Amino acid sequence: MITRTRKSSARSSADGENPYWVSFSDIMAGLLVIFILALVTLMIQQKVETEKLSQAKIEAKEAVKQAEEAKVSAKIAEQRAEKAEELARENRGTGEEDGRASGGSQGSRKDC
Repeated sequence: MITRTRKSSARSSADGENPYWVSFSDIMAGLLVIFILALVTLMIQQKVETEKLSQAKIEAKEAVKQAEEAKVSAKIAEQRAEKAEELARENRGTGEEDGRASGGSQGSRKDC
């Protein structure tokens, strides 16, 4: 028991002689707290940026989908326009032939 008392008294005398260890540990604890706060702040910023990027990615996918739909609609409209032009040409051609045929017969009737 006597030896235990002597060791503890030896430790307290060492701590009393070197008080800088106490202030050094306080500084390290404060630095640790600063690092923890900085880490938490950066993690929050990272999460916010990740959410923004994921939202932008979703919007970009929707924009691509809408662009593809518009492209398909434009292609369909172009095909319909081409068909309408073909039908108009056929109708003009048929109408001209009918007009010639009826015009020729009317002209012959007038001559009679």
